[in-house]
Amino acid sequence: MRLARILAFIVACVLLAPLVMVLTSLFEPIDHISFKILTGVMPGYLMNTIMLLLGAVIGTLFVGAGCAYIITFYDLPYKRLLHILLLLPLAIAPYMVASVYAWQFEFNPYIAIRSVGGAVFVFTFTLYPYVYLLCWRFLSSKHNLVNISLSLGKTHLEIIKALLPVVRPALVAGGGLVAMEVIADFGVLNLLAVDGFTTGIYRMWFEFDQRLIAMKLAATLFIIVAVIFIIEQLYRNKTEQSIQALSSFDAVIYVHKLYRWILVVCCVLPVIIGFAIPLVQMIIWAAKAYSLPTLQDVLLAMWHTIMLSVITAILAVAIAWLYSWVCRYQPMRILMLSSLGYAVPGVVVAVGILYVQEYSQTVILSGSLGGLILAYLIRFMIFAKSATDGGLSLIPISADYAAATLGSTSLRTALKIHIPQLLPWFMVGAMFVAIEVIKELPVTYIIRPFNTETLATYSFMLASDERIYDAAIPMLIMIAMAACLIMISQQKLKQLTS
Repeated sequence: MRLARILAFIVACVLLAPLVMVLTSLFEPIDHISFKILTGVMPGYLMNTIMLLLGAVIGTLFVGAGCAYIITFYDLPYKRLLHILLLLPLAIAPYMVASVYAWQFEFNPYIAIRSVGGAVFVFTFTLYPYVYLLCWRFLSSKHNLVNISLSLGKTHLEIIKALLPVVRPALVAGGGLVAMEVIADFGVLNLLAVDGFTTGIYRMWFEFDQRLIAMKLAATLFIIVAVIFIIEQLYRNKTEQSIQALSSFDAVIYVHKLYRWILVVCCVLPVIIGFAIPLVQMIIWAAKAYSLPTLQDVLLAMWHTIMLSVITAILAVAIAWLYSWVCRYQPMRILMLSSLGYAVPGVVVAVGILYVQEYSQTVILSGSLGGLILAYLIRFMIFAKSATDGGLSLIPISADYAAATLGSTSLRTALKIHIPQLLPWFMVGAMFVAIEVIKELPVTYIIRPFNTETLATYSFMLASDERIYDAAIPMLIMIAMAACLIMISQQKLKQLTS
C-alpha cells in the first residue's frame, strides 16, 4: 500500500504540474512592450467575457428553467418524449451549431451572427440542457408546494414567485456550469470572430509569439474559472441535499387543450434551434460533399479519434482505480485536487503543457501524442474516477477487513474482490471519458502532433476555411459516435443502479 500511495502521489504531481506552471507565470516580470500589449487586450477580453457570461447565463436560465417548469407541472401530451428531446442539444458541440448559423446568416443585413450576440445565441440553445436537468430534478420534488399553492387560489405567476427562492440553488449551479462552458469555449468564438480569453491565448502564443502574455492570460482565466467552480460546487451540494423525492412526470397544473399545445411548441422550439436545424443542415451539406479524397481524410481522422479515445479511456480508468483504491483507506488531498481538471478550460491546460515542454525540454511532450494524452487525462480523468468511486462504494469496507483477517494483502484483495465487481463501472467510466475525448477541440487543436487530425480538429479547420460541405461529414460522424456511446453508457448505468 505504501508503494501505491507513492505512485499515486507521483501521478498526481504530473497531472498538476501544467496547472501549477500556469499559475506561477503570474509572478514572472514582463518588459514594457509586453505590459502595453497585455493592458491593451485585457479590457476587451474582460468586457467580451462578461457580456458572453451575462447573455449566455440569462438565456440558458430562461430557456432551461422555463422548460423544466413546464415539463414538471403541466399536463402535456408526449411529456416523456419531450424530456428526451430537450436533452438532444448536448450531442452537438456548440461550434458545429455556430458554423451552421454563421453560414445561414452570413449575408443577412439584419442579423449580425458574427458578434457577441451571435455567440450568446449559440450558447443559449446548446447549453440550456445543463440548467434544464438540474431544475427538472429539483422541481420534481416540489409537487406538494404547487398543490398547496393551487388549493389556496394562487395564480401561476404567484406560484413561480414562490418557487424561485427554493429553486435558487439549482439555478446557480446550472448557471455556473454554463459559465464554465462559455469561458472554456474556443470553437464558437473563433468561428464567430469574437475576441475572448481562449482565442487571445491562442493568438498570443502561436501568432504573435508572446508566450509569457499568453501564460498570464491563461492564469487570469484559470482564476476566474476557479471562483465560478467553487460557487457552483457549493450550490450543487445544496441542490443535491434539497432533492428528497424521485423525479416524476406527474402533472399538477391542467390547462385548456390549446394552451397545452402552445406549451408543447415552447418546449420543442429550443430543440429545433439547437439540434434539429443544425443536424438537417449538416445532412444536406454532407450529401453534397461526398468525394473520395475527403472520405479518406475523414477515415484517417476517425482512426485518430478512436485511437486517442481508447488509449485515454484505458489510462484514465487505471489512474482512477489507483486513486480510489488508495483513498479508500486514507484520503489524500492532492489526489482530489488533481482529479478536478475538468473545471479548467482546455486552452489553459494546453498552454500549461506547452510551457512545461518549453521549460523542461521534455521530449515525450514534444511532437508526440504524449502531451495530448496527458492533457486529456488532466481534464477527463474525473469521469472515470466518479464511476469507479460509485462502484467501490457498493463494496463494504468490512469485506476488506475480513480478507485481511484471513491473511490477504490489500493488493490481493483489490485484485480478487474489487476489480471483478468494478469491471462494469470501469466500462461506464471509460465510455464517459471517450465521449469527452471525441468532442474535445481546444486541447487537441493546440497540442496535436503534425499531420494528426481528429474528427473535431478536422471538422473545425474545414469550417474555419468555409468548406462547410466537407466539414459536415466529420461532424455527423462525431454526433453518431457520441450518441451511441451516450446511449450505451446510460443503459449500462441504469442496469448498475437499478
